[in-house]
Amino acid sequence: MSQTPKLGATGRFPEGKLIPSDKGELRCAIGTRNGQVVMDFGEEPITWLSLPPKAARALAVVLLHKADAIDGGGLQ
Repeated sequence: MSQTPKLGATGRFPEGKLIPSDKGELRCAIGTRNGQVVMDFGEEPITWLSLPPKAARALAVVLLHKADAIDGGGLQ
């Protein structure tokens, strides 16, 4: 049986600390619910998010795939 990873801050800084308010790595879940794409960050209050280019592109792809799964793709 697999265990679902805990969402929210991990306490790690894999890309280093960007600015003093940086809280480090954040684990989130992306899914769909009631015709919407949902990003769940756990109980953490999120005021900003930064990603290196490769991770930003990967996030964009996941979001597009989830949106396509809801409405069949393409711009509406």
